[in-house]
Amino acid sequence: MLRPFCLVGLLLAAPPGAMAAALSVAPTRIDLAPDQRAAAVTLQNDGDEPVMVQVQTFAWTGSPATSNLTPTRDLVAMPPVATVAAGDKQLIRVAARGGDKPTAEQSYRLIITEVPPETKGPQAGVRFALRLSLPVFVTPVGAAPDPVWSVERGGAGPRLALANRGSAHLQVRRISVMSPDRGRVLKVLDQPAYVLPSQRHEWPLPAGLPNPLPLKLDTDVGELDATVPAAGR
Repeated sequence: MLRPFCLVGLLLAAPPGAMAAALSVAPTRIDLAPDQRAAAVTLQNDGDEPVMVQVQTFAWTGSPATSNLTPTRDLVAMPPVATVAAGDKQLIRVAARGGDKPTAEQSYRLIITEVPPETKGPQAGVRFALRLSLPVFVTPVGAAPDPVWSVERGGAGPRLALANRGSAHLQVRRISVMSPDRGRVLKVLDQPAYVLPSQRHEWPLPAGLPNPLPLKLDTDVGELDATVPAAGR
């Protein structure tokens, strides 16, 4: 389960006695609906120095990777640039633009990036910019995930595959591989992933698991049970 605040520290090479800044944001995910297309997140500076941040919005169509994001104007975030004083907070408002109502969920990423201050002189060091990436979902009424599970073989070994044939994402937080009678947990796949509509994701599996494969799934739509036949057996 996600903590109320996503706390990330900054690595900082600074003069002795100086403390690294730290930013936290809440909530760590934004869910919008056709009748509620605006929300807000709170950025808090728990450090002892002011922090400047840049706020950007991107369309997110790949799952679960977020490396290939596309800048978008369909999602607006204000202010685009802000300086958060030490011990202070900054409200960031997020809104989806109007237009045609889609039948499938639209997914975005809100990226908050620290802008490191310029340092000069013999005590200047290397500062690593903080980058927070928050998922944003605009979900039509009635949109829902439709997970289809399978076990794939070949290559590096067996893999548990999830294909989402629905119209909304599914966030898989944890997968427990159960014994045939579902009385014991044989293996925990603790590798969270968002699987967007029409996308798929795979988790590597160890050898020697039951066939069929009983699963207990911790997801953002609740706890799910599934039984997956193993391929090639």
